[in-house]
Parts: sequence; C-alpha cells; structure tokens
Amino acid sequence: MKIVLALIATAAVGLGTESL
Repeated sequence: MKIVLALIATAAVGLGTESL
C-alpha cells in the first residue's frame, strides 16, 4: 500500500509541477 501511495504522491507532485 505504501508503494501505491508513494506513486500517487509522485504523480500528484509531477502534475502540480507541470501546472506551474
């Protein structure tokens, strides 16, 4: 589960960075 959450968090940060 931790790995899945980590991947989701990474994806969220990536999308957030691209938005900027």
